[in-house]
Amino acid sequence: MGLVYLRVPTWCPFRLQFYCNGHRWLARQLTVAGIDYTLADNAFVRIDDWARAQDLADRLSPDVLHRILDRYATTCCPVLDVFGQTYHWSLMQVECSTDLAFRSEAIMKPLYEAISREAILSVTPIRDAGPMLTSLDWVFSR
Repeated sequence: MGLVYLRVPTWCPFRLQFYCNGHRWLARQLTVAGIDYTLADNAFVRIDDWARAQDLADRLSPDVLHRILDRYATTCCPVLDVFGQTYHWSLMQVECSTDLAFRSEAIMKPLYEAISREAILSVTPIRDAGPMLTSLDWVFSR
């Protein structure tokens, strides 16, 4: 799986919390498959075979993840057999990313500049945080 954490509480109902980084998972799969790549922080900046990398990424299905999590639960939470229960896994937070890769800096640079400029000019903290600030004013005025 790569770098993960599994939080195992010591009290009932033993709700496990699991985290994994999909990019790190894919990096391990690429290494096993012999596909060279370069990561910058948590982003792939180069993959020698993008099509094969996509095929590998598509293999991380909920069924595969459930089998891995069930194995972790059995190993890390030995009281499962005492209660005769299994875990129902649900997703609390999922971050989906669309990584865009450009063949050359000449193509990417003007597009990046335009997107960055648009983000800076169109996102205003006061406008976007306005509803939250209004509700906070109400809470603190009571």
